[in-house]
Amino acid sequence: MLDEAMRGVEDKRALAFYKFTDVNEPQALREHLEQVGETLGLKGPILFAREGVTGTVVVIEAALEAFQQAAPAPFGAVQ
Repeated sequence: MLDEAMRGVEDKRALAFYKFTDVNEPQALREHLEQVGETLGLKGPILFAREGVTGTVVVIEAALEAFQQAAPAPFGAVQ
């Protein structure tokens, strides 16, 4: 039963991140990353505020680099 539950897990990666930085338009940023997330099949919450962003998401390994590159410049490298 555990083997069945773990099927397909090996190609997924969890990514936890946060960045305290001024976000002038958190709604616009949320919409941008929501669209990117839908395209890439990203799962998990990302929280936005004027003080910054935080999130814990799961994405297939093949899409991880695309998500990292989609993070806006104010956040620096998402690793």
